[in-house]
Amino acid sequence: MSAAAINRASALIDYNIYDDTHKQYKFVQKTILADKSLTKDEKTKTIRRLNEDYDRSKIVDNDGERRISKFSDWTSENNDIDNLIQKCQTETLVPDM
Repeated sequence: MSAAAINRASALIDYNIYDDTHKQYKFVQKTILADKSLTKDEKTKTIRRLNEDYDRSKIVDNDGERRISKFSDWTSENNDIDNLIQKCQTETLVPDM
């Protein structure tokens, strides 16, 4: 259901007006929220999937705001564990991977 709703909304994009990924994302998001054929739960699930797709696209295209990890003073008091955690955090592409 989510993919179909995203595809329907994406088919309506006027690429002369929505000429970058961010504008296209906002248009699709607004179109999904205005879709009267979807229930509130379906809209929520569809927007969640749209957000995941959008985030993945920004990572793949190296687009958007760059974030630099700032490690706090927290420690497990085990340098090996701390180093492993920091290494994993800096090498992870997306939070759920």
